Amino acid sequence: MEILEKRFNCYLMDEVEKFIMKEFHYVLQVSAFYLYLRGKWIYFSIFQFILYLFILGTFIIIVFYTMVLMKDFQLSIAVQAFHIMGGASMTVNISLWMNYNRDILSETFTIFHSKFYQYDESFDSKMVEPWLEEVQIFQKNMFLYVSFILFAIGLQVIVGGPIEDMLQGTVIEETYIINVYMKLPIPLYFPFLITNNIVKYMCLVYEIIVAFVVLSVLGTAAIFMLYATHSVNVQFRILIYSIKNIEQRALNKCKVKYNDFKTYQNIIALYSDPKFTKEYEQCIKENVQHHYQILRVRRE
Repeated sequence: MEILEKRFNCYLMDEVEKFIMKEFHYVLQVSAFYLYLRGKWIYFSIFQFILYLFILGTFIIIVFYTMVLMKDFQLSIAVQAFHIMGGASMTVNISLWMNYNRDILSETFTIFHSKFYQYDESFDSKMVEPWLEEVQIFQKNMFLYVSFILFAIGLQVIVGGPIEDMLQGTVIEETYIINVYMKLPIPLYFPFLITNNIVKYMCLVYEIIVAFVVLSVLGTAAIFMLYATHSVNVQFRILIYSIKNIEQRALNKCKVKYNDFKTYQNIIALYSDPKFTKEYEQCIKENVQHHYQILRVRRE
C-alpha cells in the first residue's frame, strides 16, 4: 500500500489537497473520480473503486443480455437498454481514465490552487478581482444546477417512467417477457427468478445503486469540466487585460526598481530607455508563462 500511495500521491501537496476539499468538498471522493489515498483511507478508497467497477460491469453485462433478448420482441425496451448501457460504459471509461491519469489530474488541481499565475506588484489586480469572484459564484451555482439536473434525471427514470406509461396506456402487464423481468423501472434480465417482493425490492435497490454510481460519476465529470472551463475563460480575460496594459506594467516595474528612472511625456520615448525595454521584456515573459499554464489545463 505504501508503494501505491507514493505512486498516486507523489504529485499532490497537502495544501493542494486542502484546496480540493474546499472547492469540491467530498464530491470527488464519493464518485471515485479522485480518490483519497492517504493513511488508512486508502483501503476504503480501493475497495470503493473496485466495488463501483464490479457493480457497473455486472450491470453492463445484464443490460447487454437484456437488449439481445428484447430486440425482436420489444424494440423500445431494447433501445432503452442500449442507451443505458452506453451511459454505464461511459461511466466506467471516465472512472478508469481519471484514476489511471491521476498525476495529470493532480497537476491540474495544483494549477487551480496557484490561480494559474501570480503577477508581481506591477500588475493592477483590482480590475481582475471581480472576475476571480465570478469563479466562486459560478462554482456554487454549478453544484446546485448539476445536482438538480441529476436528481431530475434519476427521478424521471425511477418514478417518471412508470407514471408516463400509465398515463399513455402503454403499461406492460406481463411480469416476464423472454426471461426479462418487467416490473422494475428498467426492465432487466436476471439469472434467477423473482418470485417474491423481497427479491423484487433487492433488484430495485440494485438499480438505484447503479443509478447513483452512474449519476455521481457523470455529474462529477460535468462539474469538473464546467469548473475548469470557466476558470480557463477567466484566466484568458486576465491575460488579455495584462497584455493590453503591458506598457503600464513595465513602467510600474521601472518606478519600483530604479530610483533614478526618468519620466517621459511620450510613451514612445520610453522604448529608447534600456531600463524600460528590459522590464518590458520581463513582462512579456510573464505573459508567456501565464499563457503556458492556461494551455496546460486546456491540454490536460
